[in-house]
Amino acid sequence: VNMPIHKPFTLSSEDLEECIKTSRLRKIPVWKYKRAKILLLLHEGKTYQEIELELDTNSHTISQWKSRYLKEGLEGLK
Repeated sequence: VNMPIHKPFTLSSEDLEECIKTSRLRKIPVWKYKRAKILLLLHEGKTYQEIELELDTNSHTISQWKSRYLKEGLEGLK
């Protein structure tokens, strides 16, 4: 049985920097941290399952922010 192959996900260098900066901030809302971290982990090639465990989230949420980013860029995460 073949598992579906996910298309590689990459952030532009500017967006990557922005997500890293956001994920290191201490005083930001949890939602903002999680959205930046989801994109970073996808960029690193982590599976949905790995991201779900690390961020205590679900695949629907990961998929939602991934597609929002692909459509609207970082602006779509607000």
